[in-house]
Amino acid sequence: MNNILNEANKLKSGVKRAGNDIKKAKNLIPATEEKKENELQETGRKAESKFITSFVSRIGKQPINCDYFAYIELPDFAIWVLADGYDEEKGGEEASKIAVEEVISSFMEKPKLSPYFLKKIIMKAHNKVEDLRGRSREKRGMSTSLVVFITDYTSIICGNVGNARLYLLRDDIVYEKTVDHSIAYMLYEANQLDYKEIRFHSQRNKLTQAIGEIDGIKPYISKRIQLYDGDRILLLSHGAWENIGESEIEVELSKTDKVGVWIGALENKIKDNSDNNIPNYTLAGVFINQVSPTGKKKRKINYIKYLIISLVIIGIGFFLYKGYSLKKERDITYERAYQYENEGLKYVENEDFEEALESFEKSKNEYTALEISPKEGNIVYRTIFSPKITNINLGRQILLVDKKIEQLGVLQEILSDINEADKLYNANDFIPAEEKYKEVKGKIPQLKDLKYKKIDEISKKVDDSIVAAKGLGVAYEMKLEGDALLEFDDIEGAIRNYLEAKLVFLKFNKIDLLAEVTEKAERLAKSRDRKYDRALMYEKKAYELESSDINGAIVYLEMAKGVYAELKDEARRLEIEGRILNLDELRDTLIKENKAYLNEAKAYAESGEYERALSIIKKSQDISVQLKDNQKLTDSIQEEGDLLFSNKKYQLAYEKYSEAYSVSVNTNNKIQQEYLQGRIETLKEYLNINKDEKKADDLFKDEKYKEAKKIYQEVLEKYKSLEGNKYFEKENYDILIKETEAKYKQAKKKSNWIPFI
Repeated sequence: MNNILNEANKLKSGVKRAGNDIKKAKNLIPATEEKKENELQETGRKAESKFITSFVSRIGKQPINCDYFAYIELPDFAIWVLADGYDEEKGGEEASKIAVEEVISSFMEKPKLSPYFLKKIIMKAHNKVEDLRGRSREKRGMSTSLVVFITDYTSIICGNVGNARLYLLRDDIVYEKTVDHSIAYMLYEANQLDYKEIRFHSQRNKLTQAIGEIDGIKPYISKRIQLYDGDRILLLSHGAWENIGESEIEVELSKTDKVGVWIGALENKIKDNSDNNIPNYTLAGVFINQVSPTGKKKRKINYIKYLIISLVIIGIGFFLYKGYSLKKERDITYERAYQYENEGLKYVENEDFEEALESFEKSKNEYTALEISPKEGNIVYRTIFSPKITNINLGRQILLVDKKIEQLGVLQEILSDINEADKLYNANDFIPAEEKYKEVKGKIPQLKDLKYKKIDEISKKVDDSIVAAKGLGVAYEMKLEGDALLEFDDIEGAIRNYLEAKLVFLKFNKIDLLAEVTEKAERLAKSRDRKYDRALMYEKKAYELESSDINGAIVYLEMAKGVYAELKDEARRLEIEGRILNLDELRDTLIKENKAYLNEAKAYAESGEYERALSIIKKSQDISVQLKDNQKLTDSIQEEGDLLFSNKKYQLAYEKYSEAYSVSVNTNNKIQQEYLQGRIETLKEYLNINKDEKKADDLFKDEKYKEAKKIYQEVLEKYKSLEGNKYFEKENYDILIKETEAKYKQAKKKSNWIPFI
């Protein structure tokens, strides 16, 4: 039976599972110990800030929730992380859990706020998942998307891998967001798709990166973003963002200042937009109502420093002006020529080539005008003119300017050739593009005297383009060969060619061709293997559920049986039919066993053996979970609540009634729901009054008898509201009133007692 319970626990909703992760991450004290998180003393920047978190996680149409969410708030740093497992059948659930745990664990070792640190802990999570999938054949397809943000309560740095997202909203508008690592997002980056259309695109979940993928990852890491009071952060798995638009997120945020209300409204929108065909989804909202003021330093302007610098500049300008004003016309002309030359270089840097050419021509003309005939004598050079202004130097300057003019023409040719090559590249004419890039590469060394700062950038771009064009040319030929093979019905050969070409197209970010070969390969593979793969998947799923969800296992086996019948595979159909009969028998046995447990528990309860009755009810609950029978599970939990109520364990009874009601909403038993609501509301009222009674008890212990008497009297009046309440039996009411009246009389007696003097 323990194995059954363990398997059943694996199938709990994502909300509970994610909630447990949060509890472990934040080191919260269990509720049974009657302690609350807000009782923990806050220190550091956390105590100066106010970050409020709310989240929801649902299974949706899928049998298993592969989402995991956790966060932890330390005195000076905090982290929130959400993982979206890619495929539950290939270990997506385990991948997301491991990724979240590893990120949290790595963060806890030495928390800090830096892009490098965030990238490091993401990579550690990736390496762990990758290592596990490499060691297990069954788990070699496990992977997950991941989105994380770290804060020091003044700023955040966020990062992601895959298509789990983060939105930062400011003034109710999306201010910052992560990027998707998907083919659909690549189409958006290539201006072939509008951003809002990503969530409807067929390639939105075709990931180019994921935690655990063997090809490695390059996480998106944001810059450091300053936070302000009123900022809102939203984490979403793909099941959430593909069913709700940014505008809807912004509108719902504008309607409330409570994070829980916002998350609830977004979930309703998701349900409205999904047409009951929604995958598992997770939403986590963080309201930043107050940012920590610690560490914010006002920038002080060193006015003395700037005053000295200004005076120096003024002084230098003055002396330069005085110096140039004393030079003769020849010196002025030389400087003007030099300025024209430098001006031309600046125009080149700004890619204003017409102005650059004009400036170089002016410079050449000025230098030429300065040439002096030999008869003017050397004494003139030594005494009147600057030593640098000689015919030899002028000749060199003119030659250099001529080279710049010539190289400017070469530069324009290079840019024109690159533009032409890019057009060929974008048109998928890779071989001509490669040749054109090679021509450009041969011309680049001619630009050594032009001092064009983008030369290195152009050179690298050309080198990369040559490599890309060459590789893409080969890949394109493989694609064409795949098309030819398909015409001859060589499907395996076509798929092989498409997949090999896909790797190259992905490497060089050739989105259009990547999408084409991906679609062709997937379509051909699906047409080949779809029916048998589907049948085998149904069998595998049924096998996984046999010990934890018999009804679910039978459903999957019936589906597999139908596929085999369609395939005319009689042997496999009969085998599956036999397994279905065995599970039917097991289900009948468990139903009888469940009924027997409930009867046995009632018998023990009637005899006063409450503890034994409770333990037997737990067994009934385990079976109800295994059968996925919400009605029986509700009955069992309600019975546990009734036992606790009868034993006057009202707090525990309240919790059980609440749990039973949450399960009953999945049934149509309105009478039971009304009963549970009545119990919950009545016990809630009692527990609130009981708090006052405990306060009076404390006052009595402190010998504050008059104050205690007053509160006991108020409590008695409040308890009278329970008189005649059908959900608070008269026996319990009479005992309650009797005990409280005794406390009141004792306090009254003590308060009226006058000590003997």
